[in-house]
Amino acid sequence: ELRTRLEAALEQTGALRRQVQEAEAERRELEQRAQDLRQESQQSQRALEESRRDAQRYRSSLDIVASEKGSLEKLIISLNQQIDSQQTELEQLKSSAHDLQRQRDLLQQRQGTLEGELERGRAEAER
Repeated sequence: ELRTRLEAALEQTGALRRQVQEAEAERRELEQRAQDLRQESQQSQRALEESRRDAQRYRSSLDIVASEKGSLEKLIISLNQQIDSQQTELEQLKSSAHDLQRQRDLLQQRQGTLEGELERGRAEAER
């Protein structure tokens, strides 16, 4: 009977050792899994921080571009006003040039008329 009890105790001890070994192996697997998850979490955190920095850089770039756009729009308005002003001035100068040309033509015509009259007057005076 002692032998039977001893064998049963030894068998139970073997079973308990196997359970302890299985539990230890499972514990190591769980520890490794926990370590892997911590590393993944850290990588995700670093990626999140990098994404936030990128987003901030993009917002800053967008602000700069928006500011430059505003400056360029103001410049375009100013240049368009200058163009309008210069076109008005050009039209005035063209009108003045046309008036001066017309006056020159009239003066040349008048000069021709006066020269003709002078020539006729000299011819009559010589007779």
